[in-house]
Amino acid sequence: MSMFVINTSSSNLLAPQLRPTSTLANPNYLFQFINDFDSNKQVLFYAQDESNFCNSYSRFTVIETGSTAVSGTALTHGIVNIYPAGQWTYNIYESTGTTLAISATTGTILRTGIVVVIGQPSDVIPSIYL
Repeated sequence: MSMFVINTSSSNLLAPQLRPTSTLANPNYLFQFINDFDSNKQVLFYAQDESNFCNSYSRFTVIETGSTAVSGTALTHGIVNIYPAGQWTYNIYESTGTTLAISATTGTILRTGIVVVIGQPSDVIPSIYL
């Protein structure tokens, strides 16, 4: 398991090791982020592998838009809105296409871990203790 940090309203670099576990020759990678506070909040997006050393590691630029909603083709180019800030679980799948659905992938999780989204204080849902 590995951990990434994503800053809101900025460009972020993620470099997971995916190729050794990949089964497709030239895969697209679907990222699934699941909010740890509310598992009903999920974000799906594709990002282009920019690595020059794909056999060793992959490299993705993920642009988090802050409060700007994202839809359509932006979600297939690593442009996302991840709200609220806080801790999320991520899964990375491989696919031959760019359909934004886990059912469109091989179904195999290549990498899983934690992503911490760092935003403004207003981006965080406060915890309520009783």
